[in-house]
Amino acid sequence: MTRASRFPLVIFLAALVGYLLGSVPTAGWIGRASGVDLRSDGSRNPGANNARRLGGTRLAATILIVEIGKGVAAVVTGVAVAGSAGGVAAGLGALAGNVYNVWYRFSGGQGLGISAGILLAAWPLYFPIALGVIALVTAATRRTAKAAL
Repeated sequence: MTRASRFPLVIFLAALVGYLLGSVPTAGWIGRASGVDLRSDGSRNPGANNARRLGGTRLAATILIVEIGKGVAAVVTGVAVAGSAGGVAAGLGALAGNVYNVWYRFSGGQGLGISAGILLAAWPLYFPIALGVIALVTAATRRTAKAAL
């Protein structure tokens, strides 16, 4: 098998590893360890925004940092496995794993935290710009879902 013919397989493996990383239900685990069930209370979304409502800022910040870390880990792993194309594939896989989580019957979070981690790892110069836009839209609309768009 030549190197060129192996490349699509390696990209697929990077995406699969990214999906598995993104699907790890860390927000639910962290919430439960703090005495909060994110999947049955509030908006039922296993993300930082629901965690803030139910458990406070510290819980939300912890979940957000872990989700960002999962996005960074996916991109870094994908780059190590298959170069920049692998980083993109793993990042997209991680986002899909977070939003369409196999452990939650193919539903999950909104993917904001993991998207931030993907952006931070793949395009670090654009990360502060994206944070600024999200902050402005959130302040103007008082809705994080609109800021996500």
